[in-house]
Amino acid sequence: MNQPLDTFQLEIEDAISDVSYGVDKINILTNHPETRLQKCIVILEIQTKENVLLYIRMSLHEGFNVIEYKPLTDTKFTISNEDTRSFDTLANLLLNLSSSFQQLFHQQLFQRLSAIQTRVPSS
Repeated sequence: MNQPLDTFQLEIEDAISDVSYGVDKINILTNHPETRLQKCIVILEIQTKENVLLYIRMSLHEGFNVIEYKPLTDTKFTISNEDTRSFDTLANLLLNLSSSFQQLFHQQLFQRLSAIQTRVPSS
């Protein structure tokens, strides 16, 4: 077994699991020219609910950043230079770029906090 690659595979799965509720589709592009599995770098293709394809570089050591995007419809979607910086999590990157993901993230957070509140006995 290759420990760094096994760890990286788990990190990829966790990152996808953390955001799958708020996007339409996620593909791992193992054949992308920038994917370097031995260096723990992979390209993810994410289709947002706004119908934009995001190509995201995931690096175990450098985080997540957008390397390319393609609107699939006549959307006015653009990315500024600030949006191409590295993010520590895939969720943080999507929170910064996708209003639909933001809304679904906040709904899910509210539901989780409400569930915790109902389990905590009042004093």
